Amino acid sequence: MRTIKNLFALLVGVMALTFTSCKTDDPVMFGKPVLNTDFTVTVTGNNVALNCTNTAVASVLWELNNGVQKTNKSETVYLPLAGKYSVVLNVSNGGDYISSDTVHFTIATTDSEYYNKGIWKALTGGSGVTKTWILDVNKKFFHKPIDFYGDATAGLSSEGKSWGPWGGFDITDAEVGSISFNALTGMATFNLDGVNKTGAYTFNVYDRPADIISPAMTGQTLWENMLLGKYSYLGKLSTQMGDLKMASGVRFPLDLTRMKNIDSKTLLSSAVYPCEFLTSDLENVTIINITDSSLVVRVKRTYEGDKENKCWLLYNFIVKEYTYVPESFTYTEPIKTAFTAADLVGTWKYDAIAQDWIGWDAVGTKGTIIDSKLLNDWSSGDVMKTTLAGWGADITVFATTTTNTYVFNANGSCTLNGIANTYSVSKGVITFGTPLSTEFSLVWATFTGTQLKVASPKIGSALNGIWVCQKNGDKNEYSAFHLAKQ
Repeated sequence: MRTIKNLFALLVGVMALTFTSCKTDDPVMFGKPVLNTDFTVTVTGNNVALNCTNTAVASVLWELNNGVQKTNKSETVYLPLAGKYSVVLNVSNGGDYISSDTVHFTIATTDSEYYNKGIWKALTGGSGVTKTWILDVNKKFFHKPIDFYGDATAGLSSEGKSWGPWGGFDITDAEVGSISFNALTGMATFNLDGVNKTGAYTFNVYDRPADIISPAMTGQTLWENMLLGKYSYLGKLSTQMGDLKMASGVRFPLDLTRMKNIDSKTLLSSAVYPCEFLTSDLENVTIINITDSSLVVRVKRTYEGDKENKCWLLYNFIVKEYTYVPESFTYTEPIKTAFTAADLVGTWKYDAIAQDWIGWDAVGTKGTIIDSKLLNDWSSGDVMKTTLAGWGADITVFATTTTNTYVFNANGSCTLNGIANTYSVSKGVITFGTPLSTEFSLVWATFTGTQLKVASPKIGSALNGIWVCQKNGDKNEYSAFHLAKQ
């Protein structure tokens, strides 16, 4: 009997062991994520560890209330500013996302060192420092206080292509105002006509994209176009940019004319669109470029006059507390010094692209280098004349000047548009025996005196023939006429 009981007990034990070894774990269920069951949120100083442990989840989206989003199951978010925060975990296994309850947490202390470096220090001045930004209306640092460009997001050209920036414009009616950003409190103060408006701001920082647009004017990226001649004195642009969101009523000071509407037909005030900008335009801007002493802010314009006309406006700011020493430049005329009298012998007429302005080489005290170039890269004579007509020029003058003939003989005599003269050439400088009067005259330029210079421009589509030129008033550039040998 004892043997039978022992055998029975052994059989039950084996069956129990077999049942246990064949049992599987309960399957992981997909559904609404639960804190400390499907995910965890762990705060350590200024770092927040986010970890989704549910293996049934195929994709996740963490959403923090400061605008930060993350997509990995395990993420660490750095929050340098003390305050109350929240996060929501959204999960999916291929279908719609299911969201968790909001998880609230607190960052106890501010990491002040974070704001004492990089783009944050450039914007705010750092912890415990006041830096006040004002429009550079008087051009103490920038070439001009404002510029324009358009892309697929805000205003294309009539050909559907991107354009600008142009080189800047003056502001004669700037708002008397400033703005400052407190790094530790996360508050911005906007001062307009002596009255302060304070509100919270957020600054989403990111690395500068390699390419944004290819302007139709130059075929270059926005950054290349800016540094080619529009903002060339910057030398380079900041490696980071940032989207700045400000509280209601807090914004950068701009120009008064754009803050009120002028009817484009009657030139009278109109209440149709009281401002060229939407409220969201003014309170959500992008920092295009920033250094310790300079700031380029991109603002979206929605209206111009009484019509919708979108584009980006670039406003240039400097620091109120700083003393700026203007950069001085040493200019070199781009003369074609190898040009001799033998090169000039022959018959010449105006080329299809008959006129332009040529900038001079310039080296600045800060190491800035500006290469000489054609200031307008016209592709044809028709494009040039259309542009000049758009500027208000009387282009009918080209009908008479295209027949002008300039003959230079090997014996030093010449006939300039029917007027006899003599000439000599030395190192690219043409000297005439008799002063010029109207022999060389085109739109907005007439050469006088006894000397012309043969320029050697580095940039421009029309580089055949020769460019004869004289200094354009007090500017460091030439007024130039383009002659083609017949």
